[in-house]
Amino acid sequence: MDKRLNEKKAPALARGNGSAHIGNTYDYLPEELKRIFAEAGEPAYRGLQVFEALHKQAVSSWQEATSISKSLRDSLTEEYPLDSFKLKGSLKGSDGTIKLIFETKTKDLVEGVIIPAKYGPALCMSTQIGCPVGCSFCKTGQMGFSGNLSAGEIVLQFILAERYLKKPIESVILMGMGEPMLNFENVTKALEILTHTNGRQLSSRRITVSTVGFPREIRNLATRKHRYNIAFSLQFTSDETRKKYIPVARKQPLQAIFDALEDYYSITSADVTLEYVLFEGINCSNHDARALSYLARWGFSRKINDPDYLVDFFSSGKHMQQLFTRESFKINLIPYNPINTDYDDIGGRAASAFKSPSDDRILDFLNIIKRCGARVTLRKPRGRDIGAACGMLGRIDGNRK
Repeated sequence: MDKRLNEKKAPALARGNGSAHIGNTYDYLPEELKRIFAEAGEPAYRGLQVFEALHKQAVSSWQEATSISKSLRDSLTEEYPLDSFKLKGSLKGSDGTIKLIFETKTKDLVEGVIIPAKYGPALCMSTQIGCPVGCSFCKTGQMGFSGNLSAGEIVLQFILAERYLKKPIESVILMGMGEPMLNFENVTKALEILTHTNGRQLSSRRITVSTVGFPREIRNLATRKHRYNIAFSLQFTSDETRKKYIPVARKQPLQAIFDALEDYYSITSADVTLEYVLFEGINCSNHDARALSYLARWGFSRKINDPDYLVDFFSSGKHMQQLFTRESFKINLIPYNPINTDYDDIGGRAASAFKSPSDDRILDFLNIIKRCGARVTLRKPRGRDIGAACGMLGRIDGNRK
C-alpha cells in the first residue's frame, strides 16, 4: 500500500442504506468499493479485490485475503474489523434443522434457520430486528420492532451459515424475522451482492422473498435486475379475517395484493406461492379450501366470499371450463406451529389463542384443494423442538434459551 493510503489508513465507508447500524465493508457492491478506493487516491481495482475476498473467498479475517497487499490488510484490520456481526450460538433439532443466533454490533439478536433439503441445505434469513407488522400468531410479530438489518448484515447470515456448515447453502428464503418489503433497499441490495458474478453467484431462481403483501414493493421488485420467487403470506381468504389477525391488512386489501402478484408473475414468470398457516376453527373450513383454490387459479374475486357460489362452481364442473390466464399459483399449507412458551411470556400469550387443526382436518382440507385443481403441498414442520419452525423465531431476552 502506498504512502497516501498509509496516511489516510483505510478508505472511509458510509452508513448502510436505511440501516440503524453503522455500515461495514459487507454493505457494498464492487462498483461502490471501487469508487471508494478511487476517491482515496488508490487504484479502483482494489475495491474489487476487497469484494472478492469477502464474498468469493469468504475470508474470516483480513489477513486471510492474500490477494490484497499486506499493508492494506493491516489497515483494513485496524479500521474495519469483520466481527461486528457474528454467530453467537446455534441449536440443532432432532430432524437436522439448525437454528443460528446472530448478534449485531448493537448486541441485538436475530435468528436464521438452516433446513436440510433434497437438493442441498436451504437458509431461512432475517431482514429486520423484530417485525413492525405485528401478526398476532407470529412470535417475531409480537416482539415489536427494533430496526432494519443492513445489506451486509443480511449477507453475513449467508456467509456465516456456510462457514458453520462447511459446505454451500443452495437456496435462500427471506422468511425469518421481519418483513422484507419494509426493508426493501437493503434487502434488494443484499440479494444483488449474493448473486453478483464476482461474489457467491447464487442463482436468483434459488431465492424466495416472503411478504405479507405490499403491492407497491411487489411491483418494484419486478423491475430489478434479477427475478426472485415470491411467497405471499396469505393466511386468510377474506379481508375481514386478515384485518383481525394481521394489522397491516387494514391498509392492504387482497384485491390490490393479488393485482400486484399478477403483474409480478406476468413480468418475471417467477414462482408465486401462497403461504397458508392452518388454524383450528379460524381458516380451515371447506369454504376456505375452495376460496383458497380459486385465489390460486384465478386470483381475487369477490365471488370467493359466497360459499354457495364456490360449491356450485367446483362441484358442477364449471371450474374446468373457466379460462386460465396463467399457471396456478402454488399453495403451501403450514400447520400452525405452537409458539414455544419456555422462555418468554409473549410466546405464551400469543400461543394461547391459536391451535393447529387435527391431522384429519388438515388432510380433508388438502384433498379439497386437490380436487379443485390447484397446485398444493403440505409443509412438514421443521425445527419445532428448537423454536425454529415457521412463526417461532425471536427472543425477547437474549439471556434466555
